[in-house]
Amino acid sequence: MRKIADMLASVFESPQVLRTVSAQRVMKHWPEVVGPILAAQSEPDLYEDGTLWVTVKGSAWGQEIRMRQDQILFRLNELAERDGLFTQIRVTQRGRKEEIR
Repeated sequence: MRKIADMLASVFESPQVLRTVSAQRVMKHWPEVVGPILAAQSEPDLYEDGTLWVTVKGSAWGQEIRMRQDQILFRLNELAERDGLFTQIRVTQRGRKEEIR
């Protein structure tokens, strides 16, 4: 029978868990990444396999995120000190389930 500590160690050594933890750490710096005006209208919501889901207060703010996506991804990866941690951004509007395109 395996000890709980041994099972937890294997989970926390998982590359995906380590990537998610790194991403969560960087996501806390959202205002620094996008600036105070855009940060007041948006927030990182979820990190999943390289994709950052961002919730915005309106479709115009979603458009702004999309237009600045390359710059935002560069800055996020720079803060993470890891290329390729963040690979794309998806935007959703607060109060709506569907993705803004």
